[in-house]
Amino acid sequence: YLEGLSYFNNLDYEKAATKLQDAVTIDSTFFDAHYLYAISKWWMAEGGSEVNQEASEYCKKLLDKEIFNDEKQMLKLKGAINLIKGDHTLAQPLYEKLVELDPEDKISWYALGEAYYHRNTKDDEERKKYYRKAYSAFKKALELDPELKVAGVHINHIMFYQHQYSDIIKNGIPMPCIKEKT
Repeated sequence: YLEGLSYFNNLDYEKAATKLQDAVTIDSTFFDAHYLYAISKWWMAEGGSEVNQEASEYCKKLLDKEIFNDEKQMLKLKGAINLIKGDHTLAQPLYEKLVELDPEDKISWYALGEAYYHRNTKDDEERKKYYRKAYSAFKKALELDPELKVAGVHINHIMFYQHQYSDIIKNGIPMPCIKEKT
């Protein structure tokens, strides 16, 4: 699991998924391994799609089989299902509730940032509002775990979309070199 978490933190979702699946094979009730596996699979979507049916169905299966130990884990699965299938409006209140219940949960802060970041908006002002909220959520996730590079990638994207190029250079989150697939 820890090796899978390290790969996840370093944006290597294929290796993360493999190691997290190994952890699930050892213990089929290991919720955190299941949850991060689903998020890793989401990031592995074909063509860079922000929707991944396979990952969403995986979360639904976990929910149906009640592979969760408490209400927070159940909310995480419901949030992930909506996030992964692209329904950010439904995912948002679930993750807002999760960070309220556990303000130290870096993955819920990250997922809340995703819900804000990808939120469909009517106009530029509303988009800026959700980008500000996403920035704050991703920043909190990074404060909780500076190794959670996916949150840093999104912070850099937000600054880029807001044309804050000099801020990226001065204050952007350093990212590892991304290697091309061979």
